[in-house]
Amino acid sequence: MFVRSGELVKVRMDERNRPIIDSLKRDHDALKGHLSRITRFYRKTQTSSLTCSPPIETVRDILSLGTWSFPPLEAVVQVPIVSPGGTVRYSAGYDAETRLYYAPENSLRHLTVPSSPKEPEVSAALALILELL
Repeated sequence: MFVRSGELVKVRMDERNRPIIDSLKRDHDALKGHLSRITRFYRKTQTSSLTCSPPIETVRDILSLGTWSFPPLEAVVQVPIVSPGGTVRYSAGYDAETRLYYAPENSLRHLTVPSSPKEPEVSAALALILELL
């Protein structure tokens, strides 16, 4: 879960298997389901405690807060992220420095970048960049 433009959002895949940012503003059921998967709720009886779904009042309260401590999300990208300092981030997931979520497209899922590339690797990378430009 993330915060974007003052709204609680999540990243999900669309019908074409592309990542999108989805607002939870009016989606009580989605938030309730998410809470069910990450937290255990209990209803206490006189003799025991029983697991239960998150109360709808709790879901409504979370959505009505207006500010959350979830990380801020600027966008979802499908190509590796280059940070302002020049570091290439190619691991799928959220990058706090850039506030981007990297969900690699299929052809980039197994991309690796050597920490100390050899001359042929540098030349191949430069050729690819020049080809793109």
